[in-house]
Amino acid sequence: MATICYGTSSSTGSSGALSTCSTVNPTPGTVLGTTTAPTAIQANVTGLTSGTTYYYQAIATSGTRVNYGAVVSFKAAGEPSATTVAASSVVSDGASLNGTILPNGDTATGSFCYSTLNSQKEITGVLDSCIGGPILGTNSSGNSWTLPVTKLKPGTKYYFQVIGENANGTKYGSILDFTTAAGNPTATTIAPTVFGTTATLNGEIESLGANTTVTFC
Repeated sequence: MATICYGTSSSTGSSGALSTCSTVNPTPGTVLGTTTAPTAIQANVTGLTSGTTYYYQAIATSGTRVNYGAVVSFKAAGEPSATTVAASSVVSDGASLNGTILPNGDTATGSFCYSTLNSQKEITGVLDSCIGGPILGTNSSGNSWTLPVTKLKPGTKYYFQVIGENANGTKYGSILDFTTAAGNPTATTIAPTVFGTTATLNGEIESLGANTTVTFC
């Protein structure tokens, strides 16, 4: 008869058997004595905790004789976790978006999404109208991610969130915001409109996020 034992402890007794484990019946559960070649067995287990290391071994029993296979380990995988962290290095036209992604047992990719609109019409907690940043790479242990963004509008509020993705699913960090610093205003003089001895002086001012006083000289 064949069984498989698994658990979260790698401790074994003098016989080589795992000290603490749960037993499952594999397929096939019985191997005929006439078989001369090894027979593959397998068992599906559910309800595992993501990010947790499990240990298991095959057990063969024939009457009073028991043989314990080598102990093998694996880590249960799950969806990553994603945490958005406050933006840094905020200036008039750029900022660094920050976040942390934990892969939870599987290799994960990280990216960011940002927008001037806090629109969540499709899914609550997910920006549905934003500029997607590039995939920043992959990581299997989890760490902090940073994406410098440029060409932002001065004096403007932006919303952003970090996104973690692996083979088990996608997770979105909370939506945070920051406001870029005001820029230096620009002034453009435009040709006047002349009516005889009267003229209208024309120009254009771009305040770039700051209250700006306008005069002609």
